[in-house]
Amino acid sequence: MFLNTHCDIQEAMYKCLFGTEEGKAKGVKDLPKIAKKYLTQLETMVPESGFVLGKETPTCADIALYDNITSSYPGLIALKIDVTPYKKINAIVKLVGEVEGIKAYKAKK
Repeated sequence: MFLNTHCDIQEAMYKCLFGTEEGKAKGVKDLPKIAKKYLTQLETMVPESGFVLGKETPTCADIALYDNITSSYPGLIALKIDVTPYKKINAIVKLVGEVEGIKAYKAKK
């Protein structure tokens, strides 16, 4: 489910970046509502603390959330979407960002 939602959010973000000027403008206008719809649902599904499945390392669900929020192309923060209301998602994003392999990968980019 997290991967499908990742794709749905990503599709909405791509509409902000590709297509006609009118299409991109519509994508920018629609993105906050779409992001809110999905992030609100996901926020109810993530734990109060720790990774999605409660393991010591992130799963693809955690990394999908991390990517949707932090990716520079496309990412919700990069597209100026306010993600601060999603406290549990932001906690997971922070945890994923602290994983050594993720830090090393981000440092190379």
